[in-house]
Amino acid sequence: MRLNPDTILKDPAYPQDGQPDARLFEEKVDGSTVYGEIYLPGSIYESPHPLVLLFHGIPGTTVNDDIAQDLRRIGFEVIRIFHRGAWGSEGTYSFSHCIDDAMATAIYARNHAMDLNIDPDNIFLAGHSNGGNTVLNVLPQLPWVRGAVVMAPFNHASLWKYDIPTGQTHEEAVAQFCTELGHVLHKASDTALFEDSKAHMADWDFANKAEVLKDRNLLIQVGLYDDDAPEKTNVADLWKKLESLPTTASHRLIRYPGKHGFDSCRLQLAEDMGRWMASLIR
Repeated sequence: MRLNPDTILKDPAYPQDGQPDARLFEEKVDGSTVYGEIYLPGSIYESPHPLVLLFHGIPGTTVNDDIAQDLRRIGFEVIRIFHRGAWGSEGTYSFSHCIDDAMATAIYARNHAMDLNIDPDNIFLAGHSNGGNTVLNVLPQLPWVRGAVVMAPFNHASLWKYDIPTGQTHEEAVAQFCTELGHVLHKASDTALFEDSKAHMADWDFANKAEVLKDRNLLIQVGLYDDDAPEKTNVADLWKKLESLPTTASHRLIRYPGKHGFDSCRLQLAEDMGRWMASLIR
């Protein structure tokens, strides 16, 4: 059996000598050690296994372990990392480093597919919040990635393109955002995240990525009550453009009755993600 999406919310029976497991993941990125965890499916699933690379947002407190467990339960191997400068990984945290970390992790996994017991033709990316920004900037550069899932993806350009309801200037609002969320991270300076976001707002703008993403399998998951990365200001422009472009790729946008963390609907979120990725396995 390759995958079984019906077990995403129900524990299957495993033999004693073929239990699912987990182990530490380590890799070097620009001289810094990045730590994470590898979730290994049990022996009821054929190997090599499809792989999901799961990337957290800022500041990394929502690491989506439950999603990793759900995807492992149906037969995926999952690698979840902490980005440089976050929660024990060496180096400095920046939004740019998140993209570089994800690129390095994906290439490392593919180059070590045999050692990791994964199928290099069935590698998926998934990211929440700023992890969605990470994934949407990495996906166009990795043509061999099978598909990507972005959960409440945070578009840095939205901080600069739309009105700020608080009466602040855009620079004040972005600076406050970066300061409040970044105090637990190891940064190059107090203003580094603000400067990184401002410098790349056009390069990272999702609305400019429709052409490079139109032939890539993509699932977008958004919360109807999300105040941090609302659909209207973060993905609506991208989705409108994707809908207008001819493609044979699988594009889906699913809306959930939840906020930015999907805390009221995570089971449905995981099930939709797992079934969508399973449908693309070849």
